[in-house]
Amino acid sequence: MAPSSLNVPACGLKAPGPASAKGARWIEETGSDDPFDCIDCPAGTFVSVTGTSFMSDCIDCAAGTFAEGAAMLSCNNCTAGKYNPQVGSSSSSACIGCAAGQYSGNEAAAACITCPAGTFADSLGTAICQNCAVPGWISRAELAAARMMSVVSEGLA
Repeated sequence: MAPSSLNVPACGLKAPGPASAKGARWIEETGSDDPFDCIDCPAGTFVSVTGTSFMSDCIDCAAGTFAEGAAMLSCNNCTAGKYNPQVGSSSSSACIGCAAGQYSGNEAAAACITCPAGTFADSLGTAICQNCAVPGWISRAELAAARMMSVVSEGLA
C-alpha cells in the first residue's frame, strides 16, 4: 500500500495515541505505509522537526542538559546549582550539585564557577555565593594579605 500524507503522520513527530507518546522519530525507508515503522530518537537526543530521515538527525543534548527517555522534542535543563559536563546525557542524575565553594547561577550549566573573593558557598548545589557580610569578617585572601602586610611592616621597623 502506498503511503498517504492524509492518514500517515510524518516520522519527525509521533501521533499521540495509546501505543506511544508524542515525540521525535525518524525513518530511513521509503514507501512506508505504517507510522509504527518510524523509530524513536534515543534517550539523550532530540529532534524538533518533522520528516527526519536518518538517526543522525537526532541531535545530542548539549552539556548542561539531558533527555530522559526516547522520542524527545527538546532537552531538559539542569537546574541552577547543578551542572552536567557531558553531551548526550539521558538522565537527570547526570546533573551534579556544585561543590562547596562553587556555584551555578543559571540553568543548563556545563560547569560550576568558583565563588569570588569575599563570598562563600558552604553547601552542595549552591546557585549563588553569599557575601561575607558579617562585620569584622574578611575573606581568607584578605586575611593572608593583611598578615603579609603585618610581617613586612614589622621587618621594616
